[in-house]
Order: sequence, then structure tokens, then C-alpha cells
Amino acid sequence: MKEKLILLLFIIITDSIYAQTSANSGNWFAKDWNKDITVFRSNEFLIKNILGNSDEISKFENIALASSNSGEITTLLYKSETKNKEGLLLCFYGNFWNDNGTEYQGYGFKNFNKDEACNFLNKLQEVLDATEDYRTNNNTNAYAEKNISFRYGDMDLLISNIYGKVVIRIFWKGFDSSWDFNSYKKSKKRFEKKI
Repeated sequence: MKEKLILLLFIIITDSIYAQTSANSGNWFAKDWNKDITVFRSNEFLIKNILGNSDEISKFENIALASSNSGEITTLLYKSETKNKEGLLLCFYGNFWNDNGTEYQGYGFKNFNKDEACNFLNKLQEVLDATEDYRTNNNTNAYAEKNISFRYGDMDLLISNIYGKVVIRIFWKGFDSSWDFNSYKKSKKRFEKKI
């Protein structure tokens, strides 16, 4: 009996040491990306890359608009009256592996000034509207996944209808992030309301 207990402990310990984990596997120690972390991380990016830091006092606000169900994309609105700048950040999050096979968390920020953000959100809506018949028509094959792809600036977008739900995937600088339709709609609506 004692040997069986020792063997069981050995298996549990070995499994926990060598098990592969991912952010979505239910691992208790995995950090989940959320809106609070996005706002926190975006402050440095805003100061260094968009607003510019100087000896003068600069006031700005950033507002998390919506986060995708996957946690891979969060949209953030920023405004600075002192710098006369406002726009939209697409905040990306994902897991990456280095050359040694070690997993790490990466994040990045895609900036759109106010006009660019309006153009991007409007273009995406135009594509969704123009392709709705194709994406929802199952006459050809009920099991076919209907896809639309297009390039916008340095991003590749893939729009899919998966089990009747629209999913927007954005490929940008090594990120492959899913942006669910509800999160996209909330982001667009809140951005237009606040701008």
C-alpha cells in the first residue's frame, strides 16, 4: 500500500512539473489579460509613442471600450486636450515561445488617430455589410466555413462565420487574435459616442 501511495505521488508531481500549459487551459497560475492590465500597460505606450513626454504637464485619459471574449484584443480610446490628440488603440495579447521553447506573454498596441480609427471601423463595417449574404448563405454546403479576407494597412483580417457567429481574426506583427462580433460592435458604438 505504501509503494502505491509513493508511486501515485510520484506520478502527480512528475505530471505537474512536465505538463504543458496554456493561458486558456485552466492553469491557476496563468495570468489572464484583462481591461485593467491593458489600461495599465497602455499608459507607457501612450506617453512614449503617441503623446510624447516633456517637462510640461500633460493630461490625458484612456478608456477601455471593450475586450474580446478570448482576451486577445481590447480596444482603448485615448484623449489628450493638452496635446490635442485622440484616437483608438487595438491592444493585442498572446502567448509566444522563444527559441528555447519557453512560453511567454506578449502584448502590442496598434495606434489609430481619430480619423484613422473612424476609417478602419467604417471599412470593417462596409466589408461585413457587403459580404453578409455570402457569409450566411449555406445553400452550397451547410458545413462550409465561409471566410472573407482583406488587408488594412499592416494588418490582415479574416472574417468567418463559425456556427452562425461572426469572428474577426486580426493578424498583426506575430499576433493572431480573435475579435468576437459583439466586442467589435461595442467598441465601434462606444468609440463613436465618446468621439
